[in-house]
Amino acid sequence: MNRKNEPTDYTLFDYGFITFDDDGKKVYNLYEGNSLRIVYNTDFQKENFDEIRLIKKDLVCPHCHARMVKNGSYKFKYNKMIFIRISGYKCCNTNHTHYVYASKLKDVDKFCSFDREIRKLGVKLSLIDFLSYDKLSELLEALTGVNVNRETMFYFTDDSIDEILEEIQKEQELEIIKLNIKPSGHYGYEEQYIFIKKTII
Repeated sequence: MNRKNEPTDYTLFDYGFITFDDDGKKVYNLYEGNSLRIVYNTDFQKENFDEIRLIKKDLVCPHCHARMVKNGSYKFKYNKMIFIRISGYKCCNTNHTHYVYASKLKDVDKFCSFDREIRKLGVKLSLIDFLSYDKLSELLEALTGVNVNRETMFYFTDDSIDEILEEIQKEQELEIIKLNIKPSGHYGYEEQYIFIKKTII
């Protein structure tokens, strides 16, 4: 039975479609613009795909609007765990050919392998308590199953802490407005005293 590029009736949340290569390899073709986090979905895992490909849905060149055809690919290791093949394309413009790849920027920042939500969670964990980067890595792996080494945890925190704090502040301000909390005008803070031989330092 020839199943080459024969789509099945089953689609995963309308995110893409399933095909079979010449050698019978089961491939999930994920349309760009959708979340790569679908690969952690239980239904997705049950399918046991041999390969995941990120593809363009609209095969029109963004530069000259000519028709595009497939042209190579490269492999990307999502969250340093799952290989995803990023499909490449070239346009059929005879005057000036453009080359593009399907975009992985929905979840993943440029020059980064880790999901943006994983990075944010790593930073938020560091705000809970003063923990070593090794401990933060262990916590993150326990919560998500994604293994991040201590150097990468340091980079996440160093690179994103200001952005995350601003995000948390905005969330709190919106919550104050939503709950209609009116400040009294009186503010207090808790101060910790250190005593050495009954003398406050």
